[in-house]
Amino acid sequence: MEKSTYFSEDKIEKTHKLTEMGIPLYPTGFKNIKTALQIIKEYEELSAEDIEKLNATCRIAGRIMAMRSFGKAAFLKIKDRSGDIQAYIRKDKIGNDQYEAFKLFDIGDFAGIEGTLFRTKTNELTVLAERIELLAKSMRPLPEKWHGLTDIES
Repeated sequence: MEKSTYFSEDKIEKTHKLTEMGIPLYPTGFKNIKTALQIIKEYEELSAEDIEKLNATCRIAGRIMAMRSFGKAAFLKIKDRSGDIQAYIRKDKIGNDQYEAFKLFDIGDFAGIEGTLFRTKTNELTVLAERIELLAKSMRPLPEKWHGLTDIES
């Protein structure tokens, strides 16, 4: 039988590992409280100190568009229907089990994140994850930025 090139072997392997860990690939029931744009508009005028005093918590759900991993921590760019927001994932904050599952997430997957807001050293509004959940595993890669999508109507 010929191997399918439709899905990458790496993603197939990750789906098997997630399933073995008891993590559903397409769960239901994550309640998204606010969109990225709502969060940004609500807190954009506040300083890092003011946000820290508020101890503002939020829940955001969206597609992982970028990921920068640093061993026991990672920054994600999460895109929902309204825009982008950054999330910061730390192993010591979400725990070993969630972090092991998170390491199997890919760009293109949908994730739900719950945590507190803070500003990074570069002043970017960011969600410090206290919980992260896979909402949908993407089996195909996102289209390339320059070659993937074209506007056929123009």
